[in-house]
Amino acid sequence: MTTTKPQIEDPEIQILPTSDLMPSWFDSYIEKGMKIPHETFQESWLLTLHDTKKSRAFWIKFSLLSSSNWFRRIADVSVWIFEKNENGETTRSLLKQSYDISMFRPSLTDGSPGFSASNCTLTEQGTQGRVRSKGRSLRWNFVFSDLESSAFSHSYSGLSQMGIVKNQARTSFDRLLSSGTLELDGVTSDWKNCTGTILHQYGNRHSVSWTRVHCAGFRNAHGEPTDFSVHGVSARSLLFGLVKSPVSSSFAIRYGGEQIVSHRLRDAFLPQTSQKLDQWKFQVNKGPLSFRGEVTAQLKDFAGLTVEDTDGTFLYCADAGLADLTIHVYRKGSLENSFVATNGCTFEVVSREKSQYINYQS
Repeated sequence: MTTTKPQIEDPEIQILPTSDLMPSWFDSYIEKGMKIPHETFQESWLLTLHDTKKSRAFWIKFSLLSSSNWFRRIADVSVWIFEKNENGETTRSLLKQSYDISMFRPSLTDGSPGFSASNCTLTEQGTQGRVRSKGRSLRWNFVFSDLESSAFSHSYSGLSQMGIVKNQARTSFDRLLSSGTLELDGVTSDWKNCTGTILHQYGNRHSVSWTRVHCAGFRNAHGEPTDFSVHGVSARSLLFGLVKSPVSSSFAIRYGGEQIVSHRLRDAFLPQTSQKLDQWKFQVNKGPLSFRGEVTAQLKDFAGLTVEDTDGTFLYCADAGLADLTIHVYRKGSLENSFVATNGCTFEVVSREKSQYINYQS
């Protein structure tokens, strides 16, 4: 694993440890004799991999739910496969398998932090597993390389410490490379040199709604691969668990070998955004630089997933694994650079209300 300490422009940014693949309640787990605490919480990790050469993406999400009445204590493994053919049509496969929460186990295999849910694992070394869902089956085995542990939090630490915001959202690894194989319904495919990210969120309940974009597979104006990356979240939370907050945004952008962060509380409402289900336009200004981005996906290319919150209510997730993202970089008003990720962007829109255009799977 390659550990890189980023240059951070914002002194208030929270740099996270490389053990962010361990659950937030790990200390309590050890103290209680390897038992998952009987508390109200939700927690999830999302790994996204993109093979832009073949216009396909592979996502895995490990989710934990311990409801407020403790009646629902489950671990879910959800897997998405997005593939676009020569005619531009996208096929989407979504498989989900649920287990009792006792089947989830933190681990330190060969000194590598991670966890398993039944026979599905995620560590800093890679991921493997097997799920069955509605008559379909999927096996996978991927190895990671060049993990960059320049992790950061999209949540505002001061608000969290005061108990004003109940949910944390993090990008654990903003860039990694991975190769491996997967077998879907008996058909095996090889995946090589995929770019990816690992995302982590937890708290005693979910945010009210959010939109997020993550991409580490850009090409510059000459069509050459670059190390440019963008990670952005725009969310509405419940303040003190009761009142809906205004929409606030947090961005971390890797540009020119540095990470440029729009994260402090005073920055939260500064990024200019315009968002629809199939499009998100944003502008992040930092010093002399202005990053102006647009992410798009066709409505028919989204996969829908219903997620239960700790209070028994539901969230409706619309996920596009092959979204397009274009970024123009301006310095003091003059165009300096342009970056494009075609079929290589993670785009998720989550709401408390269903969209009539999305077919949601429970």
